[in-house]
Amino acid sequence: MNVLICSFEYYPYGTGIANVTYNVVKKLEEQGVTCTVATPTGPDIRLGNRALIMRSGIVGISHYWHTVARHLKEDDFDAVWMHQPLFPGKVPFKQGVATLHSTSYGEYTHWPPGTARHVKAYKRFSSRCERRCLQSFPENAIFTGVSRGVCEEIVGMGVDAHHVRYIPNGVDTERFSPSTDPGDLREQFDIPDDRTVVLSVGRFIPQKNPFGMIDLFSALEHLRDDLTLVAVGYGALLEETRAYAAEKGVKNAIFTGKIRWEDMPHLYASADLYMMTSRYEGQPLTLLEALSSGLPCIVSDIPTLRLVKEADAGLVIDPTHPAAAARSVATYLENGISAHAANARRYALENLKWSGIADHYLATFKEVARS
Repeated sequence: MNVLICSFEYYPYGTGIANVTYNVVKKLEEQGVTCTVATPTGPDIRLGNRALIMRSGIVGISHYWHTVARHLKEDDFDAVWMHQPLFPGKVPFKQGVATLHSTSYGEYTHWPPGTARHVKAYKRFSSRCERRCLQSFPENAIFTGVSRGVCEEIVGMGVDAHHVRYIPNGVDTERFSPSTDPGDLREQFDIPDDRTVVLSVGRFIPQKNPFGMIDLFSALEHLRDDLTLVAVGYGALLEETRAYAAEKGVKNAIFTGKIRWEDMPHLYASADLYMMTSRYEGQPLTLLEALSSGLPCIVSDIPTLRLVKEADAGLVIDPTHPAAAARSVATYLENGISAHAANARRYALENLKWSGIADHYLATFKEVARS
């Protein structure tokens, strides 16, 4: 089979979409599938402008899809796989699979109260462009969402549910596996061995609800004195979140900033629990890495993160009521979390290996190729 892959980011440039696309392509190639990857950075075809995408968001992404429509033809391929398509005009491919990792529609509808008007206006405009594009696809196109929540959003934008498939993101289950070796991270961040480490990994942006994370941990500190929050990542709200933690009197929170890629397995090995208080997510790779590392997870009660409930690998809480959520977490810890640690690892092995994810995508490519 011969597949054209179009994405506006690709490993080693970019984050979630780049990594997902790269890992699936590698597994497809191991199965004998010929993959031609067209992105702003290659590796096979260079289209669009990465600097423009980084600088202007939707303008740069629309420009990328404009160049795809202008320069690429599907005649030489059995199927075309598109990530976050946003064609400004007619969709040029008849045998296409469109994968959405999140949606502007979902972000817009879950945007926190008090958001600046110009930010909400930008998200509303992005959402309308996205809806128009999805509704412009040929009738036989297949859409995949990386979570059941994203699938619901695709249907909510007018796509026939019979053409929507759920294919989760994957994780390298060998690289991220249960370990008691934290490397030198506990020493580096001066975390005593007897502390229970609550780990959070992600960008400090409104959707991730970093202030809600601080509210929850602050309430937890009033119930237990053995916890340390390790918050990993960067973003526009990092310094504001750090200041907010100080204002709330949080005693044991460490903001590490960005961690080196090679240190990530040690990071999960240094933790006892993973926490995510997001208002909106597509399907975060860090959560899958935590599950694969055998960490029980505390997550917000939003559709995407209910994966944790499905895996029976943690606790779902409502971070908008931090005192009640903290009591639930404290009780959860007192009752023991080892069973959920084992469930997390088992779920990752059974459902999230990249080879299995690639099989699901290959089945959709064959489906559109036959239509």
